[in-house]
Order: sequence, then structure tokens, then C-alpha cells
Amino acid sequence: MDSTAYKIQLILHVLMAVVAFGPLFVLPRLHRADADAAAKFHLRVSLPALVLTWVFGMGLMGLSDKAWGFGQLWIDLSTLLWVVLVAVAAAVIAPGLRKGAEGRARVAAGMGVSHLLVVVVLALMVFKPGI
Repeated sequence: MDSTAYKIQLILHVLMAVVAFGPLFVLPRLHRADADAAAKFHLRVSLPALVLTWVFGMGLMGLSDKAWGFGQLWIDLSTLLWVVLVAVAAAVIAPGLRKGAEGRARVAAGMGVSHLLVVVVLALMVFKPGI
């Protein structure tokens, strides 16, 4: 876990998480100003970054000298919550963004769930329960 490859992978994992989740805090405001731009940004930037967050996380497990892996509570729960986040982003937020003003309630609900899940995943990553 002290290798340069691991550290680069960790930087990419955290960077993709910032790119995926950071905009969630301003997306409702962008949606009110320009619903089309918000939808495009979500689909072209946030969702791909969310997928890459998982890709780089899996890479971290592979480079961890078997220190991290499935079967550890924090990884299993984080992965499950990541799946839920992807589902919320794709099935709730994205359709709401496409509906313009009519989709505001849907976007707000999706954002609320996403914010809560991001905090839970972050806590799992920091405290690593089960270790």
C-alpha cells in the first residue's frame, strides 16, 4: 500500500469522488437556472465520474496487498451504497433534470438521498468498521 501505483490510484479515486459528488451540492441551483445544462453536466460529468470512482476503488483493493477486500464490512457496505447512488443518479436525478421545472421535486429528493449516502460512504471509508 506504500507503492506509487497505490498512491496514484488513491488520488484518482478521491478525485473522481470529488468530481462525482461535489456538483451535487450546486446542481439544484444550476437546474433552476438552466435545466438543459444541468442535465448534460450530470450525464456527461457526474455519472461517468461516479463510475470511475468505483473503478479506481476496485483498483485500490487490487493494489492493497490483500489488506482491503470484499468480506470487509466497510467495503461491502460502501459498494452496496455505491450501487444505490448510481441507481438514484440514473433513475431519479437524471429524469428529473430532463423534465425542467416539472422535475424539481424529483431532483431535490434524489439530491437529498445522495447527500445522505455520500456522508455515510465517507464515514465508512474513514472509520472502516469491521477492521
